[in-house]
Formats: sequence, C-alpha cells, structure tokens
Amino acid sequence: MTPSPTPWPARDAEHLLVSGAEMAAVETRLFESGLPVEALMEKAGLALSQRLLEAHGPRLRACGALVLVGPGHNGGDGLVVARELHLAGIAVQLWCPFERCKPLTATHRRHAHWLGIPTLAGPPDPAAASLWIDALLGLNQSRPPGAELETLLEHRQQQAPGGLVALDVPTGLCSDTGRCLGAVAAKAIHTCTVGLIKQGLAQDAALAWVGRLERIDLGLARQALDALPASPPLLLAAADLSTAPWPRIETAASKYGRGRLLLLAGSARFQGAAHLAVAGASASGCASVRLAGAAGVGGSWWPGRRMWW
Repeated sequence: MTPSPTPWPARDAEHLLVSGAEMAAVETRLFESGLPVEALMEKAGLALSQRLLEAHGPRLRACGALVLVGPGHNGGDGLVVARELHLAGIAVQLWCPFERCKPLTATHRRHAHWLGIPTLAGPPDPAAASLWIDALLGLNQSRPPGAELETLLEHRQQQAPGGLVALDVPTGLCSDTGRCLGAVAAKAIHTCTVGLIKQGLAQDAALAWVGRLERIDLGLARQALDALPASPPLLLAAADLSTAPWPRIETAASKYGRGRLLLLAGSARFQGAAHLAVAGASASGCASVRLAGAAGVGGSWWPGRRMWW
C-alpha cells in the first residue's frame, strides 16, 4: 500500500488563513474547554508587549507610547501591553474615546490607573513623537470607525508617518476582505496579528494599511484548530520553498521526462499574460514548454513551439 503524501504546506498555525468568524470559533472552543477568557487575554498581551519591545524598543524608550484603547477585548489586549511597557520603564499614556468598556477591559483599565499610567482627557496630538499602539477595534469590525476617529488617524499619518503599530487588525479595516470600512483606516508600519493570520490582512487591498505583517504565536492547541474547515486557505512563506515536495527526476531522464507543459494563454491584442506565463514556465526548470494562443501571440519573443487557434 502506497503511503499517502505528507500535506504541504502544513495545516498549522503558521500557515492557516482564517476569517473573523473562524477565529472567533477557535476562541470559543478554547473557552468551552475551560480556558478562562482572562488567561487568553493575558497570554496575548504578554506576547504582544514582548514583540513590540523587541521590534520597537529604541523608539519606545526614547519617545514613549500612546495606547489607543477600544471598548472590547482588543482594548483589553492593549491595556495588558500598556501595563507591561510601563513596568519595563517605558513612558506610557492611554487614550480611550469610548464611555463604556467590556467588563474585563474595564478591569484592566482600572488596574492601569492604579499603576499610575496617565490617561489623556482629550484627543491626542497627531504630531506627537510617541509610538501609537492601535488597540481600538481589532477583529470583526463591521462598520466605519466614525468621522472623528478617521480624521485623527488620517492626521496621524500626515503629520507623523510611520508612527503607528496595530494590534491584531488596524482600525477601520475589514479582517475578512482587507478593505477600508470607511474613508481611511489606521496606517500601520507593523501589524501584530494574534494567534492566526486573518485572511483580509493578506489581501492586496490591505497592504497599504497593514505594513509589516507578523503573526504573534499563542501556542494554540491542536484541538482548537480542529474547529476550522477541513480545507482552509493556507499562506506560503519563503521558508516553505525549502520543504516543498519537488519532483525527483531520474539522472538518465530524457527531455520529455523532465517536465512537459502546454500553456493556453494570450490574445493577439493582449499578450502580456502569455509573456509572463511563458517566462515563469521557462524559469521553473520544465524541459518542454509549448504555447497555444491566438494567431501571432509570441511571434516576436517566443522561439519555442506554438499552436494557434
């Protein structure tokens, strides 16, 4: 019996792309198993604060941090980050534009006040030198953040470009599609997404807002990942190329034993797609590449064999 091939890439936390609903299902499975919500928030906040210190330590020590605190658990994660940065000797300030917070977030906010972390009474100066840490809305945003927040975020990018990092998902960005929910979103230089990579963050529409995307590992149990679909989308990283299941070619194989490919591409008017496909196929190491396209396609740049329709 021939053993089944090992799946590639691995269906693990490093490669999974999830929707907001799927990430919520993973968390629900953890909570139903007995893991307290408080424990997961603490775990996420500690991992985020450690990574921010590693990636932005010199700036944080020189200029301090302003944590933008939202009403939900993204705001709670931000408050844990604020606490840890404060205890590490960073000058931290808080700003929360919402009157009410979820109970767990409110508890962390109360503790931050007890520690002496100052809270701004009004909107922050968008030109401030401090590093802004966006923990306003996070996962599963479904509507624009509002004109006041959008204006503040837009002015921040205009007056202090490169001065914001985002926790999980930049404010104003859909975690499923990567599109802005309003006119603008928070423009981050670094987005630290928690646990699993949200599929919207990997879309072209999100690139301008996300900056450098990095997954913050939470050591999610295999049982929690089983809540995801059997065949989820997977993200490839550069390191995966070294583990790819490349075909093994016999030393004495002939030309046609080293790969044959027929490309159906291009039109007489638009030849760019055919040109790119042929270039990619030729660079792949495939020994025999043939192009089937409209009459005249590739006539000036493809010396190989052609078929026309």
